Amino acid sequence: MSAGTSVRETARQLNISLGTTSKIYASNKENMPVNKGGRPRKIQANTVEYLKLHMMRGSLRTAKEARDKANELLPAPVSTTTIRRRLREAGLIAKRKVKRPALKPCHIKGRKIFVKKYKEWT
Repeated sequence: MSAGTSVRETARQLNISLGTTSKIYASNKENMPVNKGGRPRKIQANTVEYLKLHMMRGSLRTAKEARDKANELLPAPVSTTTIRRRLREAGLIAKRKVKRPALKPCHIKGRKIFVKKYKEWT
């Protein structure tokens, strides 16, 4: 039943009565997964996590690159829209990365002096 089989199929597999199987299911119902029905997703959760990780690391920059990578991994092709939707559900937001100027050596040196001088403030 936890593998998604019905009570009847489980009773037949274990060779026990349907009533006994129903009672076991009822007593463990909170631990059993709920089948929401509908069409299964083309992209699995672990693939979405893989794409999210690579997007955050910077090896994948766009949804098109993520789609191409996902299509290498998956048996059936997925669209860019699907990739965007799954990444949005995973917590990624489409926004441009803010470009900041790199610190010059004099700025780094000044920060180190400041930290050493005011170390006891914390």
